[in-house]
Amino acid sequence: MSKEEAQEVPPTATEKDTAKDNDNAGPFDSFQISSHEYLKTLGDRAKCENCNATRKYFCYTCFRPVGDIDRVPQMRLPIQLNIIHHPKEPKSKKTSIHAKVLAPLDVVMFDDPDIPDYRQEKDEVLLLFPSPDAKNISEIDVTKYKKIIVIDSTWSQTKGILRNERLQGLQCVRIQTYETKFWRYQDHGREFLATIEAIYYFYREYQQRINGGVYRGEMDNLLYYFSFFYNLIQGVYKKNNKEFNRIEGYVKLEPPTKAIKTDEAEK
Repeated sequence: MSKEEAQEVPPTATEKDTAKDNDNAGPFDSFQISSHEYLKTLGDRAKCENCNATRKYFCYTCFRPVGDIDRVPQMRLPIQLNIIHHPKEPKSKKTSIHAKVLAPLDVVMFDDPDIPDYRQEKDEVLLLFPSPDAKNISEIDVTKYKKIIVIDSTWSQTKGILRNERLQGLQCVRIQTYETKFWRYQDHGREFLATIEAIYYFYREYQQRINGGVYRGEMDNLLYYFSFFYNLIQGVYKKNNKEFNRIEGYVKLEPPTKAIKTDEAEK
């Protein structure tokens, strides 16, 4: 079975049951994301089996899970994903690393300016960026493209990366507007997504495009780590009934319970 065919197979009953058992509350409760139970069992940081660096959940240097690799979902993507980082920005904080850990066979990482000369294959490569001439995914024939490029850097650094001559002449593509669930504060507004969110929504819209508007959750595991960290933060702050000061309304706390007066209490 080809990658494309595999992505079109609807989730099995077992996969659906796994999704129901997942603790993805709130925005992820309807997603087909694998269970986080294994991640919850991971205690302190452990050594990466490849580089011996101390990591937790995954190694952002080797792009591999920490612990039992077989307990973490692995994916195939319909077209290859190329991620370009700014070399001075720490990879430890980059959400795009999640994609490489979860889909290692279909994700390639580069540090600007050491990137391929995409001009030689520009008719087969898309660049995910909302430039003035960018097209919606619904407006292009996605089947003729073999790669999607995503830049993972701050918005100010992205402009510099886009000036790289090896990126010139590529067809830019944009995704629809979504509200981020990212926990890091930024000044641009809630419609500016974390990189892994943008990657996920590109592939989701891609699947909808090739499947006549139908989406069956094939790409949801791209948010496996992202949804886990989201739930972890929500759980900690709610348990301690503590406001998340960095982003107003990010954690919705239960209103305080009012004491019920009784005749005995009033005496």
